[in-house]
Order: sequence, then structure tokens, then C-alpha cells
Amino acid sequence: MLSADIALAPLVEDWVENYQSTSNDDVSEKAAVHELILFVVRACGLAADVTEDEAMDVDGVLDAVETIQDESVKVSCRNLFFPAANNQVAAAAYPLISRSKVLKPFKNNLDLFISLLVRTMAISDTLYEEAETTSHTIPLISILLTWLNTMSSSPLRPIRHTSTYIALKIVTELCVQAGDISKELNLKQRQKDMEAKKGGVGPAFQKKMKDAEAKVKEVQGKKERLEEIMRDSFDT
Repeated sequence: MLSADIALAPLVEDWVENYQSTSNDDVSEKAAVHELILFVVRACGLAADVTEDEAMDVDGVLDAVETIQDESVKVSCRNLFFPAANNQVAAAAYPLISRSKVLKPFKNNLDLFISLLVRTMAISDTLYEEAETTSHTIPLISILLTWLNTMSSSPLRPIRHTSTYIALKIVTELCVQAGDISKELNLKQRQKDMEAKKGGVGPAFQKKMKDAEAKVKEVQGKKERLEEIMRDSFDT
């Protein structure tokens, strides 16, 4: 994330593909989700660790964030007593607002990463997974937003600011996806209406109408799921 030339698109695509492959594999799913949550923690400039179990436990996120905060405060205290030994750590403690040349590419890369992540999740349909239908333990977007929303209430500014920033970027991209879905829904509905106007009573006509209705229903479901995710994000 510190390189201006990093190829983020294939990195994100590979990660989402790997996550999808963890369907019905709890061990691999934990590992994949852990990578993403740890990325968020590192984006705050924190060296604190999160276990795989903690990353997946949406009911225990508050406790995990409090542990991260406690560890971060201890590190800050050590920086006060040993500044010379921790100059590099201190300089990198808050990447989002740092003016360091080393961290200059970070914000643009973070923006692009978030945008690519949401888009790739949408293309792969990972974004639209629901608790009742997902083949994973918990829908990925639910885990990610639970962490971000909890972190956004942190008293520590690096955690609060960075997590809020990421959450807002996600919601912005969700709005873009919602606009695209609305256009697709209108198109599918028009296609269905055109098929209906052609009329017919045979098996071929009935199949076309059934297929058209299924496509409308599928896109409508995606639209409703996006609206639910955004509504939950605004209400939190």
C-alpha cells in the first residue's frame, strides 16, 4: 500500500476469489477474513494483533477493539519514554493523515483498494450474500461493517478516523453499485415487458417469460440487499 505503482486490481481479485473458495470451509474462511480485518487494523497504523477467531466473532468485536486500544496506548507510552528508538513507529502511527513521503501513496491506494473490493464483491455476488443464504459462516460485508462501525466509536483518533473514513468510502461505492443495479433492473423489466407484448401460449413462450421473470427477481433481490446494507450502515 506504500507503493505508487502497486497493482491492486489483481491483488483484490485474487483475494475475493480465494474468499469465495472458502465456502463451507471454516478454517480457510477464518484465515481469509482475518487477512482483511488485520488490513483494517494496520491501516490505522497499529501493530496490535487480532486472532482469526476474533476476526470472525461479530459478537466479540467490541472486546477485541478495546484490547487493540489498550495495546495501542501502551505502545504510545513506550514512544514517549523511548522516542529515539521508536521514531519510525511514531511516524507511521497514523497513515491516513501522515505527511511522510513514505506514506504519501497510502491514501490513494486505500481509496482504490476499497473501491475495487466492493466492485469485485459485487461482480462475484459475494456482496449480496445474506445470513440465511450464504455458504459462509457470516456474510463478508456484515463482518467488515461490524468491525468498522465498532472501531468508529473508538476514543483513539487513528482508529476512529481511519475506520470512519473506510466505512464512508464503502458506503459511497455501495451507492454507485445501487445506481448500476437500478439501471439493470429497469433494463430487465423492459425486456420482460417486451417479451410479454409479443404474446404466445406455447412452451417456448412460457420459458422465455419464466426466464425473464427470474432475471427481474434476481436483480430486484440484489437491489433490496444493497438497500438493506446501506440502511444498516446509516442507522448504526
